[in-house]
Amino acid sequence: MMDATTAWKLKSPYPAPEADHVDLTRFFGLGNEPDRLLFGWASPEDNQNWNDGPEVGYRLQLTSPPREACVIRVEGAPFIEGQANRQTVTLYVNGLRLGWWSLTDARRVVLEARIEPEQWLIRDGMAIGDVRWHIPQSVSPSELGIGADERQLGFCFMSITVASA
Repeated sequence: MMDATTAWKLKSPYPAPEADHVDLTRFFGLGNEPDRLLFGWASPEDNQNWNDGPEVGYRLQLTSPPREACVIRVEGAPFIEGQANRQTVTLYVNGLRLGWWSLTDARRVVLEARIEPEQWLIRDGMAIGDVRWHIPQSVSPSELGIGADERQLGFCFMSITVASA
């Protein structure tokens, strides 16, 4: 008979990332997050990753379940250019909507959302966060007539932190 750990590993289409602890920041970009980026990502750049389409998935995994609420902080910048004058970003973790932002300025922002201890999935003593960002106004610069880039851009991800609340 298969134990729960083995069954979960067999069912998961993604490799398990190295576990983190609360208050650790992960940076996006070349070589930094390949086992955490699940789907919907453009190829990594030096210090960032753009989404490529309206949905992106990311895997958070903590060494132990938090006993208190945490805050997920994502630093990045929306794609605001020409007719793309607004980006809305909705954050889901483990199927629960935790945040929504309407962004109209291309400057860097920090998006923060609170996650309660009971909102984590617990596997093998670790806390798992199946993170999804919905960015429906993602658009390619080529569609806007401002370049040849055909990626569907909405938000440029630079770092993610799970911090104590």
